[in-house]
Amino acid sequence: MQPDTSSELGTRGTARSPETRLYSDGVVIGTDGAPLVVPPHSARRRLPGTGYLDPGSGALPGAAVPTDDDVAAARELLAATELPGRGTPYQEMAEEALADIGVLTFPNGAAVAAGSPYWRYVWPRDAGYMAAALTVCGRPEPAFAQLAYVAAMQEQDGTWQARYLPDGSRDVPDDRGLQLDGIGWTLWATWLWAGATGGGAGQLAPMVRAAVAAALAALDPSTGLPRASQDFWEMDLDEATLGSAAPLLLGLRAGRDLLPLLGGPDDAELAARATDGADRLAAAI
Repeated sequence: MQPDTSSELGTRGTARSPETRLYSDGVVIGTDGAPLVVPPHSARRRLPGTGYLDPGSGALPGAAVPTDDDVAAARELLAATELPGRGTPYQEMAEEALADIGVLTFPNGAAVAAGSPYWRYVWPRDAGYMAAALTVCGRPEPAFAQLAYVAAMQEQDGTWQARYLPDGSRDVPDDRGLQLDGIGWTLWATWLWAGATGGGAGQLAPMVRAAVAAALAALDPSTGLPRASQDFWEMDLDEATLGSAAPLLLGLRAGRDLLPLLGGPDDAELAARATDGADRLAAAI
């Protein structure tokens, strides 16, 4: 998640100092299915085990009002989830995190980094981590929706801009430009998802091929390292960093494993190139 996640819905009942500045006190499901910010320092809270606002905690314009069936379905889904940390002191944190992911995902599959305005965008790296989390929790369908949204945003050269609007327009909110680490995180999350679903990567085949080709094109033939790119710190740089090189290595290794599953006539050759590129990049790192 992006840096304001400490302000997103945290452990229920935790007191906060009135001097602490928050962008929001969490997110709940809105009437349109999109995330709705809970104003900071609010007594409002979510219904346990769901992403819905608890009506007993106060009204919030735009918040979805769930039926009893909606609440029961959400809690049944949570109970059936392969939740990390269940039965440990971390169970509540994991439940809240999983609910956050669900609330922050729009009906079209766009997974935004936070509900508050500064981070209400789709970063490929954040979406990749959320898709991976859903996958390991046994929820491959929403994970695929998130990956499919990112795939639809892919540039013609196989790369991704830093972030996109969640409205499906492919528009970007500023001129941060391309960030190479998104290639690696997206391929990794796709590899994880394909492994959990029995090799369904064919549904994302054009994205996988283009992303692997973009990762290879980013490597300097003489050094094996990628060209300079902003990484998760989003600072302008004039040399490669581990923040972009390591995700690209991960992505090339994921692509090496994914490509043979696609069955295209050129996939074996591209997989061999991915293997070679990964070896050169690993040595360079």
